[in-house]
Amino acid sequence: MLYNSLRQDVGNVLANEGMRFLADGDFRFGFPTQDQAEALTMDDFRAWLAPILKDSYMEISIVGDFDPAATESALAATFGALPVRAEKRTDYSSVLNVKFPVAAEGSVKTFQVPTVIPKAEVLTVWPTCDETDIQRVRILSVLADVFSDRLRVEVRQKLGAAYSPDVANESSDTFPQYGFTLAEISADPKLAADLANQARAIGDDLAKKGVTQEEFDRAITPLRKSIVEYRRQNSYWLGRVMAGSQAFPVRLERARTLATAYDQITPDQVSALAKEYLEADRAVRILVLPEAPAATSSASTSSGTNQP
Repeated sequence: MLYNSLRQDVGNVLANEGMRFLADGDFRFGFPTQDQAEALTMDDFRAWLAPILKDSYMEISIVGDFDPAATESALAATFGALPVRAEKRTDYSSVLNVKFPVAAEGSVKTFQVPTVIPKAEVLTVWPTCDETDIQRVRILSVLADVFSDRLRVEVRQKLGAAYSPDVANESSDTFPQYGFTLAEISADPKLAADLANQARAIGDDLAKKGVTQEEFDRAITPLRKSIVEYRRQNSYWLGRVMAGSQAFPVRLERARTLATAYDQITPDQVSALAKEYLEADRAVRILVLPEAPAATSSASTSSGTNQP
């Protein structure tokens, strides 16, 4: 059932094959093939998991309303009673070499999906940066909100298409120099190519002309207000700050700067990153289109990468 869905649903094809394409085919992005998955055995699973459970590096993070003394006692009687474990996290830096496919910049990639459902997924992507410079990433998040607002106006008001486009910046905290800004639209297949081109054109306009003060204010004001609420949530402190903070103490420092970080961002900074990243020639357009399935086939096919 899983692999049928991965082959026959446009959203799943985008998330699986599209994301692997943006990682230059890296096997860690997306699912293995069905044959590879079905070839795995319990012995394979045991060989992978047993060393981790036995003595690999461990951190425990707890956030919420709890009694510190009682919690410490419970941890000492459980996790603290385990045999000695590795004191440092395994260094994986030698295999963190994922790259955005530079040869794909400016191109169009099309995936054909065997389905009768008349829905397409459109993704327009610009390579950006990893999460090392967190303030740069925060500025990119403001740029994404400005972009999203423009795209929504163009798609809904000017093109009359009742879709919900979204723009986000995804900067990796794992893979050096890997990240991208992406504009995603679920669309009528007949409009897919035009919508991808429209997103590309909006990005290019932002690169050439920058953001206006009005656009900046409309994007930054709710962001600044949301930070107050965000910092009250256990999910933020656990997921973004505490988890892994012993191995990656930079997470603690980022938490200390979050409260005032967005107060320091200016329209000029947002415009500068738009100019650096959003030129039309850098955009990759991915179209995931439905194709009525043949009577004897249920597998999806991918076209080559073609210049527009």
